[in-house]
Amino acid sequence: MGWWLVTVATFKAGDSLASRMIGPLLSDHGLSLSDIGLLTGVVGATAGLAGALLGGLFLLRLGHYKALLIFGAMQAAGFIGYLYIAGGGYDIRALYTVICMEQFADGLSTVALFTSMMDVCRKQLPGTDYTLQAAFQVTVSGFAALAGGLFTQMFGYQTVFAAGAALTLFALVPVVMYFRTADHLSSSGK
Repeated sequence: MGWWLVTVATFKAGDSLASRMIGPLLSDHGLSLSDIGLLTGVVGATAGLAGALLGGLFLLRLGHYKALLIFGAMQAAGFIGYLYIAGGGYDIRALYTVICMEQFADGLSTVALFTSMMDVCRKQLPGTDYTLQAAFQVTVSGFAALAGGLFTQMFGYQTVFAAGAALTLFALVPVVMYFRTADHLSSSGK
């Protein structure tokens, strides 16, 4: 379970580190609060909901392992898109594209993680196991969100989005290690 707990801790940490800085980034680029609300609260949220709905369908075809890897990589790509926005060289279409892409990937990756968390629960204590995993994930994500604000203050937006992308990609390593270990244990009969 060691690799799985590292996966739970890190899989959405990059998202938490970077995504909390989207609103301040847009504000610092001169967008009004109503424009930010429309972009993130309506358009982005709709893309995220679409990702969550389609994530379940894709997950059935891909399985947990491939879904975690693919959707995690897509989430990292979304944060790389924010590097372009943070650099100031964007237009409104690029802004909508990056927000929709990242939020869609966020919906996909959230479904992949949370359904995988359900899958590793013991049959006799599924509620307890899932609650402990979710609490652990939310706690780590809270600290990552705090770090995102501090990173941005010290190093700027580009650094926080680069770090979010890098951490999201790094989080795929424990996914690979967990599934390799789980496959090895199941094939050896343990």
